[in-house]
Amino acid sequence: MTEQTNTPELRFPEFKGEWEEKKLGDTGVFRKSYSFSRAKEGEGIYRHIHYGDIHSKLPEIVYDNNLLPQIKENKDFVKVQKGDLIFADASEDYDDLGKAITLDFNPQNIIAGLHTHLFTLEKNYDNKFLVNYTKTNKYRTFIRKVGTGISVLGISKKSLSNFNILTPFIDEQEKIGDFFSKLDRQIELEEEKLELLEQQKRGYMQKVFSQELRFKDEKDDYYSDWENYQLKDLTYYKNGKGYEKVATTNGKYNIINLNSVGVKGQLKDSGKYTDFEDDTLLKNDLIMILSDVAKGNLIGMTAIIDENNKYLLNQRIALLRIENPLITNAYFLYLYINFNRKYFINMSTGMSQLNINKKTVEDFPVNLPNIEEQNKIAILFKNYEDNIKKQASKVKLLKQRKKGLLQKMFV
Repeated sequence: MTEQTNTPELRFPEFKGEWEEKKLGDTGVFRKSYSFSRAKEGEGIYRHIHYGDIHSKLPEIVYDNNLLPQIKENKDFVKVQKGDLIFADASEDYDDLGKAITLDFNPQNIIAGLHTHLFTLEKNYDNKFLVNYTKTNKYRTFIRKVGTGISVLGISKKSLSNFNILTPFIDEQEKIGDFFSKLDRQIELEEEKLELLEQQKRGYMQKVFSQELRFKDEKDDYYSDWENYQLKDLTYYKNGKGYEKVATTNGKYNIINLNSVGVKGQLKDSGKYTDFEDDTLLKNDLIMILSDVAKGNLIGMTAIIDENNKYLLNQRIALLRIENPLITNAYFLYLYINFNRKYFINMSTGMSQLNINKKTVEDFPVNLPNIEEQNKIAILFKNYEDNIKKQASKVKLLKQRKKGLLQKMFV
């Protein structure tokens, strides 16, 4: 008996037989797209699907036309239909090149916009099945092979048409498509819970650091008024050294560089190590980014060191070590600095790269509550951070599950 090869590793038990091999171009036809830029967006009767929204905004299955921006143009356009696939035909990287979405509702006056390919399926093909096919490693490998360009990548209709796919009968396609739609919805719900937690944390930070919300002591009295200091009154400042020349991909010490702090103040592995013996950082030391590109997403961003004698501090990163008994909670100061990071953006200098210096950092104003209130504030936000991490982990696991299933349920 010949072993079946054109069948998925994981399959619903009621389906048998091999899948049929075809070219994507055999499953439908490409129709006209339009090239309206963002400048054409505004109040109008038509909406368009812009390739930038496919990259970063739209879910792979769109159920609501309100997610799409209106345009001011009004002509006799070729309209997107329910079940159509829309591909992004341009990107600055391969991750978004060829990315596809589908509309699973009856659209009114929607057109395929700038840098997109509009593809209408024949009757025997399910849009949700095929849009998930474009998430497989097989498809992403194909895109990397046929994409063209250097600074801006592109993919043609002809190239997409030549993508080899294997498809079962329509009833199995629909079951697979519905299965992944339900999984996507579960991911969306968990992402909404995560966003709600992050919104709540931001809201409480605004209230706490503006002192709209105050804590009380065991006698139900508010704690004493916050007092004004500068960062130099509370911490010892030190610049990093040039460890890049001795950096390797492994070693005893992790080098803290400009890649070590995330946009939310999380400590990250820089991927740079050394065995060079020098002054190491201590647990609860704060590290601050002193240089950043012009967007300013990281300038002044601060993270907390999580372990003694594990890290060395590289250039353009500052060490802030608490040395005043008026503050005992490093996590409180970490929160306060990052919440008020706009100070560093405003005080930075430079064009292509923003920089802050020692004086700017040391002059940073700190409105400080007493130790008991510091600790209560830190506990509140540490609980939020722990819950956010748990929820983010749940979302990550669901996405990993989907990624694994995509490889097993498609051929």
